[in-house]
Amino acid sequence: MLAADASGTPWLHLADRAAAVAALGPLEGTTVTALRLTIDAVDPAPGPWWPSLRPASGVTHLSVDRAGPGLDVVARCTPTDAAALVRSLLPLAGPLATAGSAGGPAVAPGGTLREQLAQPREPAAPLLRHSPLPPDPATPSPPGLDLATSNPVDRLGVVDLLAASATGRLALGATGATLHVGGASLDVLREPTAVAASLRAVLAVSVEATSGPDGGPPGTSPATARAVAAVAASGAVLSAEALPGDLRQALGEVLAAEVIAPLPGPGARRAWEQRSIRQRREAMRRFGGRSIAPRGTLPAVSAVLVTKRPHYVDAALTALEASTYPVLEVVLMLHGSDEVPTDLRERAARSPLPVVLAAEPAGTVFGAATARAHAMASGDLLAKIDDDDSYGPEHVWDLVLAHAFSGADLVGKPPALVRLESLGRAVWSARYDTERYTDFVSGGTMLIGADTLRAIGGWRPLAGGIDRAMLERVLGDGRLVYRTHGEGYVLVRHDVDHTWAVGATAFLGDTLAQWEDREADLAGA
Repeated sequence: MLAADASGTPWLHLADRAAAVAALGPLEGTTVTALRLTIDAVDPAPGPWWPSLRPASGVTHLSVDRAGPGLDVVARCTPTDAAALVRSLLPLAGPLATAGSAGGPAVAPGGTLREQLAQPREPAAPLLRHSPLPPDPATPSPPGLDLATSNPVDRLGVVDLLAASATGRLALGATGATLHVGGASLDVLREPTAVAASLRAVLAVSVEATSGPDGGPPGTSPATARAVAAVAASGAVLSAEALPGDLRQALGEVLAAEVIAPLPGPGARRAWEQRSIRQRREAMRRFGGRSIAPRGTLPAVSAVLVTKRPHYVDAALTALEASTYPVLEVVLMLHGSDEVPTDLRERAARSPLPVVLAAEPAGTVFGAATARAHAMASGDLLAKIDDDDSYGPEHVWDLVLAHAFSGADLVGKPPALVRLESLGRAVWSARYDTERYTDFVSGGTMLIGADTLRAIGGWRPLAGGIDRAMLERVLGDGRLVYRTHGEGYVLVRHDVDHTWAVGATAFLGDTLAQWEDREADLAGA
């Protein structure tokens, strides 16, 4: 299937994106260190997600030519599976807008998702679809980072980072900063790709301000703050004894306070992980700018909850109401009932969030009920919520940021934190690598674009296994799945009434920590 171009580079030359998707299977198992992908016709042209594209892990060089109607990409990489490499490049060809392209139609009562969206429905409380990035009233908006480069993608896990204990030094200047790491000295703002690559295996970076002309701390600029934020966004834990006042103001009190806080002890693995997550989240949130909001406004998010257990609804709503994400609605579908009971209507009416209510009778399979609930959502991004799991206040923000910096079509978290009610235990697991392109995320953490969901055909009308089916549908369509960190989400296992039939003891292997359930602090970073 692979030919060679004039330079000897392995070459995949295809007519259109559908042909590229069909080629993925035959390419499985073929390893390449370079690949040229040519697609003669790509339509439509790439949208505002283009700057956020992330190639496959191991790519060291990427050149893209879209001057004509087609696409010509040359990638050079460490030894990489050719199918995985092609799959990661397909977003450059634009979205594939053919519903039902993988695994059959997603039919729910009332027709396909596209048809359902065209149907009138009872209006809910208005969802703010154009909320600006939340300002810090103390300072003007800082210049933005390119999160396609400044991000934690492919960062080593905390166990490996602590074992290696690699460190770096960030020397601040008046108009930027220089990173000293591994014998190299890199200008953070002029060499962002090299900086990001050098920090993937670095545990911590000390921040040092050189002396100014009068022997005191130097003056700093917005560029200096942006350089500090770029290192923080990588996940390397920043530390400083003190920061110049103007830099502290530019970073914002939250990020500045994290930087000057004492470092965790060498054995405090979760404390290191949480410190890294808090710093990179705040750096991306404060400096991400157009990478997060390409139109200058945050994407609206709909949290979609489908449940047969109304006694879990109050806790789930309470968790979502505590969310720090400012543009959020809730879609609540009561499955197995002909109508929404009065007490749930009253609870929804008391919520500060817009809540869309619906009921679906027991004869409707779970996948079809889930499809209908997602069709009722008005958000740009749709976040699946499971009724009995626990969510921290930063959970939605984490998913929105991962969606922005990874360029993936579906993002989620691993089941790293698990509460085993039948055993009275809670565990922190190292089973799944984080900050990776992947084929698995926990079902209760999936976030996908509304347009993407419609384009791939939506949720399949299955009685069970709908999360795995969604992942297969996304990947089968040549799209990307990304797994971010696991903090802020707790998978709860009761050993009864789970669609994912795995016993509690299966979660006891590969653990980094275990606690008595009542003693566990699982709120997360």
